Amino acid sequence: MKFTPILISLFLWSTFLVNAQSENKIKKKSTTSISSCDSTASIYQNKLTYFNINKTDSMQHILNKWEQGCGKVEPILRLEVLMAIHNSTFVDSNHQMYIDNYVNKYIDRITATNEPKYHLIYESQKDYYDFIPLRGEFDNWTKQIAIDLLPKQINNSSEYLLCLLLSDNIKSFNDAINTDSLSNSKIKNNFKIIDEDNASIINLNLISGVWIPLGMMSNTFYPSPQIGIKINLPIFKTLSFGIGIHLQFLNNVKALEVKSNDNVLQAKGSTGLNFSAYLSKEYKLGKSLLIDGIGGVGIGRIHTTLAIPPDPTLINQKIEDQYYSIQTIDCSFGVNIKKKIFKKSTIGLNLSYNYTPFYLDSTLATSIGYNSTSIGLLYTF
Repeated sequence: MKFTPILISLFLWSTFLVNAQSENKIKKKSTTSISSCDSTASIYQNKLTYFNINKTDSMQHILNKWEQGCGKVEPILRLEVLMAIHNSTFVDSNHQMYIDNYVNKYIDRITATNEPKYHLIYESQKDYYDFIPLRGEFDNWTKQIAIDLLPKQINNSSEYLLCLLLSDNIKSFNDAINTDSLSNSKIKNNFKIIDEDNASIINLNLISGVWIPLGMMSNTFYPSPQIGIKINLPIFKTLSFGIGIHLQFLNNVKALEVKSNDNVLQAKGSTGLNFSAYLSKEYKLGKSLLIDGIGGVGIGRIHTTLAIPPDPTLINQKIEDQYYSIQTIDCSFGVNIKKKIFKKSTIGLNLSYNYTPFYLDSTLATSIGYNSTSIGLLYTF
């Protein structure tokens, strides 16, 4: 038994050595793999650029050797796509890996290429770009192949779209990918749009129109002028989060009744205010017509012209101009119907409904209703 601690110690020490050696081998293998791929890519990309696209058999032989050193990386699959298109043997399912995983990666490549310091981006992420220099000889070679193949393809076919992409014709690619005829396209569902002009992430909506009270509320207010501003922040391609403020300049039918201590006072509304957060979903109807579905929640408030009297029980009270107001929750939904007028701007119509149960505010002595709608001109930029 006295040898047991010694045996355990020897066992633990040998286990540690084995694990340490294994980790070193893995690290060494990983480093060697990256280094090997760097040199492999350098050798075979240079060899390939001497070939004409007609020599697909010889090119495939080189690609196979490249793949042995680096795996199925984007440049290899990119060239295989172009070779299949050239040979008229392209089938989506045979190139699903490129469509699913590398279309967006090639778009990232184009985005980086358009940066002023693209060479620094490449130097810091060589492995991500598969050791193929941005704007290098291989990229220019495959781009020219795609340009030459493009006129021979059927419009809006997968081959056509891929040739547009691989010829770096991003504007035409974006336009083609957004056509209604491509609603079921696998390529369409696996790409992200590049805005060549680096459009702002945030867009602004300006609204000018009429606020229209409904039901009981129409007994207190006439339709009134309204202005609004909304700020949208895209979450996904067609889904946005935003905040908005609408201001109504109220026309009164009759005064509101508000509670002041034990009294009920008459107060005319001066302005209405709606502040809300909302989600917006965009739908395309053709090339330039858009519809947004909008739903939001926030606060609805009505300010009055009746000043709040000073509290006689307070000594040295600071006298300020304060007025009675009522507020409640505001739930809204609506639509924007928009038409593009410039590349980054739209003009259209805003229609919305608001549910504001002001009776929940104890300041109000008599209910004024809770339904209203609005219509207005919309400008987005």
